[in-house]
Parts: sequence; structure tokens; C-alpha cells
Amino acid sequence: MWYQNRRPSPVIAPTFKQRWLLRTMILIGVISAGLFTYGILQEEYIGFKPLYYPLIFALLFIVLRISYEWYHYWDIRVPETPILEKQYTVDILTTFVPGEPYDMLVETLEAIQKITYPHTTYLCDEGNSPYLIEQCKRLGVKHVTREIKVNAKAGNINNALQQARGEICLILDPDHIPARDFLDWVLPHFNNPETGFVQVVQGYYNIYENIIAKGSAQQTFQFYGPIMMSMNSYGTAQAIGANCTFRRAALDSIGGHAPGLAEDMNTSMKLHGKGWKSSYVPRMLTRGLVPNTLSAYYQQQLKWSRGVFELLVTTYVEIFSKLNLRQKIHYGILPWNYFTGFIYLINFLIPILSLILGAKPMTMSLWNFVLLGVPFTASTLIIRHYVQKWVMEEDERGFHLQGGLMMIGTWWIHSLGFIFTILRRKVPYNPTPKDGKEENIWALNIPNLVVAAVSILAIIYGLLRDFNPYNLIMAGFALMNVFFMAFMVMISMQNRYRRYLEKHAFAKKIDDVTRFLKDRFWRLRRRSYVVLRYTAAPLLVAIIVLLYQQSSLKEIENIPVGQKPVYPVNNLLGATYQVGLTNQTSSCNIQKINFYWNAPISDFQKGLNAVWAKNQYPLISFKQSELNSSADLMMLCDQLILGSQNNRISQFAEEIMRDEKPVLISFLPPFDSLCAGLADIERIALGKKYRQAWRYIYEFFRKSGVNNIISVYHASDPKNIDRFFPGLAYVDWLKTDLSESLTGESPLYKDFQKLYVSEAYSLELPVILELNSHFENHKELYNNYKSLSDSFAQIGGLIVKDFSCLSATLPFPKPLQEKRKFAEYPTPQISQNELDASTPLDYPMLAGVNYYKGSDWQATRNPLFRETLENDFREMNQLGLKTIKRTGPGFYDFNILNQAEQSEHQILYSFWTAHIKSFEKDLKELAALKELILNSVSDKMGEKSIIAWHLGGASWNKLGFYHNQPELNFERKAYLRWLTDISFEIKKLDPSRSISIEIDSGPFCEENIKHILKQVPFIDAVGININPNQKLPKQIDEDDLIKLRADVFINSCPAQYAPYFKKHKIGFLLEAWQDEIFSTKVSFNGLKTLDGEKKQSFLMLTESNNLALDQIRIIPVAKPVIRGMHHRYQALLKTNGKWRALSDQDRYTYHWKLVKYDYNEQPIALKELNGSHVLDLIVPYQAHHYKLHLDISIDELAISTTEELHPPLYRGPYLENYSRREIEAFLKNRN
Repeated sequence: MWYQNRRPSPVIAPTFKQRWLLRTMILIGVISAGLFTYGILQEEYIGFKPLYYPLIFALLFIVLRISYEWYHYWDIRVPETPILEKQYTVDILTTFVPGEPYDMLVETLEAIQKITYPHTTYLCDEGNSPYLIEQCKRLGVKHVTREIKVNAKAGNINNALQQARGEICLILDPDHIPARDFLDWVLPHFNNPETGFVQVVQGYYNIYENIIAKGSAQQTFQFYGPIMMSMNSYGTAQAIGANCTFRRAALDSIGGHAPGLAEDMNTSMKLHGKGWKSSYVPRMLTRGLVPNTLSAYYQQQLKWSRGVFELLVTTYVEIFSKLNLRQKIHYGILPWNYFTGFIYLINFLIPILSLILGAKPMTMSLWNFVLLGVPFTASTLIIRHYVQKWVMEEDERGFHLQGGLMMIGTWWIHSLGFIFTILRRKVPYNPTPKDGKEENIWALNIPNLVVAAVSILAIIYGLLRDFNPYNLIMAGFALMNVFFMAFMVMISMQNRYRRYLEKHAFAKKIDDVTRFLKDRFWRLRRRSYVVLRYTAAPLLVAIIVLLYQQSSLKEIENIPVGQKPVYPVNNLLGATYQVGLTNQTSSCNIQKINFYWNAPISDFQKGLNAVWAKNQYPLISFKQSELNSSADLMMLCDQLILGSQNNRISQFAEEIMRDEKPVLISFLPPFDSLCAGLADIERIALGKKYRQAWRYIYEFFRKSGVNNIISVYHASDPKNIDRFFPGLAYVDWLKTDLSESLTGESPLYKDFQKLYVSEAYSLELPVILELNSHFENHKELYNNYKSLSDSFAQIGGLIVKDFSCLSATLPFPKPLQEKRKFAEYPTPQISQNELDASTPLDYPMLAGVNYYKGSDWQATRNPLFRETLENDFREMNQLGLKTIKRTGPGFYDFNILNQAEQSEHQILYSFWTAHIKSFEKDLKELAALKELILNSVSDKMGEKSIIAWHLGGASWNKLGFYHNQPELNFERKAYLRWLTDISFEIKKLDPSRSISIEIDSGPFCEENIKHILKQVPFIDAVGININPNQKLPKQIDEDDLIKLRADVFINSCPAQYAPYFKKHKIGFLLEAWQDEIFSTKVSFNGLKTLDGEKKQSFLMLTESNNLALDQIRIIPVAKPVIRGMHHRYQALLKTNGKWRALSDQDRYTYHWKLVKYDYNEQPIALKELNGSHVLDLIVPYQAHHYKLHLDISIDELAISTTEELHPPLYRGPYLENYSRREIEAFLKNRN
């Protein structure tokens, strides 16, 4: 007998600490369930309504079901066993139906007779079996049978009760083997005369027979453990078909054992309706059998499902008024556990219909769903594991995966039970088969096979039709459902599998190894369960805190604005070059060369060669031998501007670009050294000429093809460095003189402070200090330099009068030691046949748009479903935009390429390169980027809609943000080498398509394009990015384009420039099709708003000029903008040239957004706000980093504005505003 082995330890009641710890977790779970429910019910998340509402119904059902489970866990009680106060006469009844195994029944009868407490045993034999009559005589059991067989099991028991006379009646199923001391633990609970019945645990001894047996048992563990224990708290422990001990008087009060498919629940309902109480004893006092075949399991589940729903519409209604509140809740909710069949059916149909229809039930982002769902899910799992402290034995703990999967696979059985109840169709009462014989398993699996087949077809159809992240998620859910169905088919064939193993030795060995590994995993898993139960509460809190922290990081207030990066400044250390001195190498990387305009060019050549030979940078300072006054400087400037010195400059240019090594050059002597004493008018006139001359020289060099010059603007006095500054495009370094001791109180130190608020400093140019006097004390020199460089981060160079000032013992910045030399890189060659196969793209005929929509699929609000693409491409056609540029590879490539081919759109397929910060050092990133590009080209070169490849990101310009000269020179050289290599490899793979790159418009854009195309022969075209605040670019001469074998097109431009480019036959791509949200930024440069409404820029491209809206602004209430205070903002509309405040009378739709900007004034995040013509806003911290964005729309047309949070000046119909710099200066001064 099972009880002869070690029996499970008795369950111990929860301690005070455990009880309140559990209740705390339940409260957390209830809050998380409430937040989850509130979140999914938000109107903004409603998708396709025919799918949304069934999904919400299913989710709410799950929430209520889990909440009902927590309701029971709130008060788990284990009753103490009192001392038996009187002796009872006891009858023990068990039943038999023909077809049940004799051996099973005889074993049960023998065990009953071994119960130590005095009792009388009755066998209720429906078959009147002679064999059983003999066995009853042998064992001393009373044999009872009947001729009129009604009410199935209940009628059989009631027939025996007519003969039985005991005060207590124990009813056992024929498969349940009781322990000898069964009655010793049960009878004392009848000391209370109000107790009508006592239920004990239902355990099983065939749980490991197969997966069906284990899964069937797992479905009962939680119920027979903590849930039933909690029923002790309100005296409503439920009778379960087996192992229930009744007071005979209680049974007689309701006319005997109640009939029905769920006769146990019917009996307990009626007893509770009569006022009887019940108890649950959590002790393992019997073990029986669970179904071990699919047919037996399904038969049992159908009987229970049909039975409990029948009680809900009959007995529950009859006795409702007789039950107390908690009993009404209990018996009113418990039957709905079997309604999960319809819930699972909904869960099957949602992904299937979503894939077939291409519809979204919910528009919630994946992150928001995780944020709402994970706390609730974690609470469910962790609480469930924690209460497993109060299950009967170790084997009952765990996730109960088999039981859960079997419950899912029984969906159609449970659904039938409900449907049969509605249709009033009867289900015969048949005992659950216990012989282990299989029936037609394929017939039983038909519903599940249909679900699996339809799910697979929906996956194939849905993904081929529309490959997008949402469909992929739905396909994942559908695939999970296929797995669930396959699991049911697999376990239904387990007995056949075992017979197969008996005949195949090799398969048996593999199965043995698998079982061994499963056993090891089981042991490890059990230990993890122990840890989980002991750490349940802190783990739940940690999960929720972590999610809250992660979600708070995504709140707009917590998104960092960053700070302007301080890129490393090259440490330039050197002295003035002196002819004739040999010991001039020292620890330097720069030498200053004073050169005169009239000196022989050979001297210039010798000076450069001498410095380059020492692996140092030359710093050329041009001087004029007769330049002794401001008049001489004016004359030199005039000569330069008029071109009188062009031949001379050309000679210098040829020498400088000969070796393409970096050369620092100061074109003119310091302006302030020759203008002392001049009147203001004269100084301004001279300064204007000086600036023109500087720019002329710089432009001359660049147009001559010199790309290795580093322009150094020199001012003798730091306080004058901002005067007549030539402009950022013409200066790479600043240089000023150092001629006195520097301390925090010295005038020069204060002059540097002024310098650092000047225009030049605002451009963050690096600074070279030049020492004009001789420092005998080398340490004093070092201290002076260090004092400035520590205080002013942009100081990166020092030039002394002679090399003797540089002592090797002082820790001056380590100069450039390794040799920086450009080797000759041979240009790869492509055969003439491959070149002839190339079909150059007619870039001037491009008319399209940059299509960034959905690029960041995790952050976007506009996933690219097939219908979305069809609508977008149709509208593009209407606007005459036949080309789109798309950056890839991306998630939506499949959809976009298919749609482009169908709508006859051309795709300029782009790869992003601007994330590479160093083309010399980031070798791993470059290798990965190259592999990505070449793999994508190889995969997509067969796509007909792709007309050209594009290397995007304007890396040439972006490198200027990361590097100062002279490093920038090396980086751009490395970029061109990489560009040559990657374009060559692309041409080898796909010689038929053109390759283009892009560059930002601005000064020397034309020269940069020529230089790039000259260095990279495999680039066919260059696209220019036009900033909306910039002027239209100068059109490059057609002769130059013919020489360069390339085209130029506009890679990105605002819509208002499109007519200009069409007129001049310049190919163009508009900035963006639609405003978009990315993970790290937000863009508002689209033709359509985030909500898909058409902007004025969209209408500009149509033939209609009748705009429904004019112009809008936002004006706040005129009061200080203070953090944490409420502030009201009013929308204004300009009509007839004047502004008016909008009101409730206006029939516009308002979309307010709070937008956060980073240090570079780029939008990085937004938050949707609720407002109408007015908006009430709590001012955030650092309000100067925020702006308000407003879209006002009517009839799907919209106008937009973005405004600062601080109040502008409102003067009647006119508006004025403060600049960002003025506000930051005000805040800085105030602090």
C-alpha cells in the first residue's frame, strides 16, 4: 500500500509573517491588475473593434480569474485536529460500475477493511457481480445492488444509504486507497454539531504513468492545496467526489446524496444552503487514479464542465437566497473556470484573424504592453509559487506546465459543456475510464488539428501578404497555439510511443538518456523553486521597481539632454623654425615657419621639407617684408582681393598639396598688431578688407584643389580675437600671443575669459598659444601654460620662441610620435566590360521623398502595414513623387520593395554610415558595416524597384563634429579610402547600378564634392542636404560634371524648394514624407503630421492653392515660467493678416505635444498632451529645454507650430519672441 512508504509531512498553517507577506504581495498584484485593466481600456489603444473587444473580454476574464484565485489566498487556514469527544458509528461506501477493473476495486476494499477505526463497509455494485459478491464475503463487506438504476452514482449511493445506519458516512471512489488512520484525522472535526461534511486531499498514485496523468493531477494541486484551505476561513470547503465524509443527518436533510454530473458540488451546495458547515483537512489520507488516456481525460472534463454549468442555472438559482455572501460568490464564480474553453478559442482566433485581415486589435506599443502586463504576470507567477508552501508534497510544486497545456488543449471540450447546457443537451454519467485503453485518438484530436492547420495557413498568408513587426508578433502567438495543439496530439500517442520503445532498443536508449537528463533538470528546478518561494516578495518588488525605473527613464522629464561633447584637442607643441640650426627636433610635433611673400618659392619648399622630414606639422605664418603700418596691410589686402597675388598663391598651393600632408597656415599677419591708433571708421574699413582678403586666399586654395590646409586665425591679443573674425568656414584654429605671467588676477587671464564668451569660442575652435618672449625659467613657462589649459579646455597648442625653452623634464603634452603618413593606396580596377554593363541613373530626373516612416519600428507610431504603404505610395503618385530613398536594411524592406514594384516606384536604397566616428580607429565597426552593406546588396540586387545604392549620413561633414584639425584631415582621408573600397566591392557585386553619397550644403560644398569624386572613382553621384534655414545651393557647372563623370542631386530639401529644382532640372528628394518618432529623436519635417494629416507643405505640391488654414502661434499667459507651476497657453490663428485667439466656437482638432530638445537644440522626445484651443501645462524642470508643438487640423488638413515655453511679447496683432541664447543668458546671470 502507498501509505506504507513515507507519507507527506502535514501542512503547517501560515505564520503571522507569512500571512502578511502574502497579503502584501496580493495587494501589489491587485494594484498591478488594476493598472493593467485601466491601461488596456484606454480609447487611444482601440484598434480593429471586431477584434479589440473579444481580446479585451478575454484579458478581463483572465484578470478576474486570477483575482478570484488571490481572493482565496488572502486567508489560508489549516484547522487543528481536535480530540475526538465521542465515538461515532461509521459507514464507508464505495461504488462499482461494470467495466471497471476488478483488481483495482478489490485493492480498495482490502484497504478500507484495514482502517483502524470501527466501521461498516458497503460495496454499491451496479452490476451485481458474482465475483464481487464472493470478494465481499471474503472481506466482510456488505454487498448492495439495485434493479432500478437512476441518478447514476448518487442513486447508487442513496440506495445503499437505505440500509446503512451509521452516524457518519464516508464515500470513497473505487480507485482510492485509504490510509489506515483515515478516520482518526477526520472524525474529530465532527465535534462541532454544525459540521455537515469534512473533505480531505485527493492524491494520486499513477501520476508518473504518463504526461496525461501528470497533467491531469497538476490541474488539481493548487485547488486541493491553498484554495481549499482558504475555504476553511468561511466554512465553505467544497465536497469533492471522492474521500468526502458526511454527517448522515446532513445528507438526510437534503434527501440524500444529490444527483447530477457534478453530484459532489450539487451535494455541497445544498448542504450549505441548509446551513451546514464544512471543513477541509489538508492531509494525504488516500491516493487514487487520474485519467491516463486522452479519451478518459476528455470524458471526465466534459462531464464536469456540463455538470457545473447545469448547477449554475438550476441549483444555484434555487438556493441562492439561502447562501451567505461568500458562498454566493464561491458557487457563482467557480463554474466559470470551465468557460476558459471560449477564452482559449478567442486567443486562437485573434492572431488568425489579425493575420488574415491585416488588422490590429490594439494599437498599444510593445513596450507599453510589457510595462502594463509584466507586473501583473510577475505577481501571478510569484504569488502562485509562494502559496505552494501549502501544497501537500514536493512533487506538487512548480509551474505545472503540462497541466496548463492540457487545459488549453481541452478548449473544445469545455466549450461543448457550456453549449450543451444552453441547448439543454444531456451528457450521460459514465465513470472516468481507469483501464488505460485508448480509443480513436485521431478523432479526438480533430478540433486541435484544425486550429493548428488554420494557424499555420494564417501565418504563411499573413507574413507573405504583409511582413511587419505586428504580424510577426501575431505569427508568434499563432505558432505558440500550433505548439499547444501539437502537444495534445503528442501526449495522446504516448502509450503507442512506449510500445514502440519496447520493440526498438536504440530508441529505448535515447529515451533513457533523455529521462536521465530530465531527472537532473528536475532536481535543479526543484532547488530553484525553493529559492523562488523564499525570495518571492523581494523578487516581486524588485521586478516592479525595475520596470518603474525603466519606464521612468522613458518619461520625457527624465530623458537626458546631454551636453556638448568636448572632443579631444590635438596637443601641439613646438617652436619657431630657424634656418641654420640643426637641433630643432626636440619633443615637438609642430614648427612655426615665418615666410615672406616676396621670398623665393624654393625657400618655402625647403622649409616645408625640413619640417616634414622631422615628422612635424608646419605652421606657416605669411608676412610682408615692407608691412610696417596699417596702410601697408590695407594695400596687401587690396592686392589679394583684386587678384594681383594669384600667381604667387598658386605657387604656394602647388607646394602645399604636393605631398597632401597637413599644413597649418596663417594667411595674414595679426590684424590688431597694425591697427593700433586707428580711428573707428578706419579700423572698420581695414577690418572689412582684412576679412575679405582672408576669405579670398582660403577660397583660392580650396578652388585650386588644396584640401590639406588648416587655417589658423591669429590675434596678438586674446581680447581682439573676435574682431573681424573671417567666419567658421574659413578658420580651423585660433592663435594668440602669450607674453606675460598668467595668474587668475592677471589682465591677460581676464582677456581669455572674455575670449571664451566671444563668437569664436561659441564655435568651440581650438586655440594655440604663441610665446613671444624668452622664459629662462622653464617651470614658470609650464605653469603658465598649464594654468590656462586647465581653465580653458579649448587650448591645445603651445609655440615657444626657441627650442631651448622646452625642457624634457617638464610634463608638457605628449606630441604626436608615430609617423602620420599617407601611403599610396592603389585604386581598385573594374573591367571595361563591367563598366559597359553599368546603366547610369539619370539623377537630374529624380523627383521623390525620403521615406523614414517606420524606420525605427520599435518607437514608431506608424507601423508600415500593407494598407498604410498602399495609401502612402498612392498619395506620392498623386504628387508626382516617383522615387523614395529608404535606409536599410530594415524590418519593412519586404513590404516596401513589394509595394514599390506594384506601384512602379523607384527606390534609392541607402545605408547609414554617420554612426562611425573614426574611420581610422573604429575598424571593427567598419568591418561590420561593410559586411552588412555587401550582404544587403547581394540579397537585394535582384529587386527590380531598386535603381541605385546610396551611402548616407554625410560622414564627410559629421567627422567635423568629432575631430579637430589636423586629425580631421587624416580621418577624411581614411573615409575616402573606405569609400573607395566599399564602392568598389558594391560595383563588383552589382555593376549595373549607380552609387551615390551625400554631403551637407554649406561653404565649399562644390569644392568638397569635386575632391571626393576625384578621390573615389566609383561614386556616380553626390546628393546635397539642404537645411531649411540655408539658401539654395549654387548649381555646379555642367562642364565640371562631365569631367567628373557624375551627377549632383538634392538628397534632402524642404517642399518649398521643389518648384525651383523642377524648373532647373535638378533631381531632388524632399526631407521626409511624414513626421516621425525615433528612439533617440523626433522629426517634424514631414509632409504629413504624426497623425497622418496633410500639412501646408503637402498642399504646396498639389495644384490647389486654396489652403483651409493660414498660420498659428502659441502664446502663454504673461507671467514667469516657473518649474512646477500651472501655466496656460492659448492657440492663436492668423486671419486677414491679424492674430486672433481661438475659442470653443472654432471647429478645429488640436494635437498638443510637449517636445524636449537636447543641447544642440534637436528634438529628442515628445509627450502627448490633452488640450483644446487652450492648454494647461505644469511647467517641467529646465523649461528652456522644452517647446510646445501644436497641430491644428480640419478636414484632414493641418498647420503646425513649435514655440518656446516662455512668454513672447504680445503687442496687439503682432508677436515678438526671445531667442534661446537670450533666455539661457538670463538664466545664467540670474544664477
